[in-house]
Parts: sequence; structure tokens; C-alpha cells
Amino acid sequence: MYAFCSGLKALALEGQTKTRPRVTDTEDLPAPLVRMDGDEFVLADDLLLLLQRAAVEPFLPEVDNGSQTPTRDGIDRDAVDNEATERDERRDERRLAELGRLAVERFVLGHIFTHKIERMYDWAVAYTNQENLIREEEEALLAQKEKKSKKKKKKNKGKAKKKEDKARTQAQERPIEKEEFDPKNQCPSLEQPKPETTDVVP
Repeated sequence: MYAFCSGLKALALEGQTKTRPRVTDTEDLPAPLVRMDGDEFVLADDLLLLLQRAAVEPFLPEVDNGSQTPTRDGIDRDAVDNEATERDERRDERRLAELGRLAVERFVLGHIFTHKIERMYDWAVAYTNQENLIREEEEALLAQKEKKSKKKKKKNKGKAKKKEDKARTQAQERPIEKEEFDPKNQCPSLEQPKPETTDVVP
């Protein structure tokens, strides 16, 4: 917990000064992935580059045991031990702050990745699936309409053919009917038959 607090303080300090904190030792800290701007975390660079860097960069900083100064004869061992202890404490605090900063940076990047990138990816996948589904439904409706129109055309062709056949048969039957119902041929009463006369001599 102390590491998180000190890492957050280090990020806040970097955000206030807009520069990297000065370190008295020659330890070279990596550039921060995120910085604090007020109450918000701000990415220090492009998100994809930062994610790539976070994946490649080792999480734990290298352990530096500090410079071991040999004790000379005649020097107070307690003073050397106190100095070494203070140096070790400063080094441990720096390491805890660096570890906390790295943990907070990874947490922020993970949060952004899961809540922004993965959501957008899921939304894009759902959108493409929905577009594919709509396209398939439209194709199915179009195929169904084409099938209905072909069926209707076939039915209309059948009806037209039946009408043509019926008209043809009616046209063929009409001359026969005209011949059968010709008033001259059918009604002999209209024409008076002449009686047959035989020549009889009286």
C-alpha cells in the first residue's frame, strides 16, 4: 500500500512540475507512461505505443544493492553503518516509489484498455455482425420477392396461354357455329319450296 501511495505521489509530482523528478543518484528512471493532470490521468504518448512499451518493458526495476564502501581502520563503524542505513532507506523508498508508479501506470493502461479499446472492439464486432445479419435478411427478402415474381409471371403466362388457347378454340368453333346456324340453311320455311308439277293432260 505504501508503494502505491508513494507511486501516486511521484506521478502527481511529475504532473505538477511537467518534468521528471530530480534524482540525486545516477539511477535513470524510465519515462512515465501516464502523468496526473489535476485529478485525471493523462497519457504521456500515443496509447498503442504506450501499450507496446508496457508489454516489452520489465515491470520490476533492476535491484541495485548500492555501492559497498569498504570500512577503513580507524573510522567509526557506527557512523558508516548509519550512513549505509540512510542510503539503503533512501534507495528502498525510491524503489518503492518506482514500483508504485509502475503499478499505477499499468493499472491506468489496463483500465483504459479494458474500458475503451475492448469496448470499442466489441462494439465494432457487434456492429459488423448486425450489418451482416441485416444484409442476409435483405438478400433473403429479395430472393423471396424474386421467387414470388417468377411464380406470378409463370402463373400469368399460364393464364395468358389458357386465354390464347380458349380464344383459338373459340375462333375455330365460331365458323362451325356460323355454318350450323346459318338462317338460309337452317330455316327452309323462309324459302317457299315450289310444288312439283307433273304434266298431266286432261
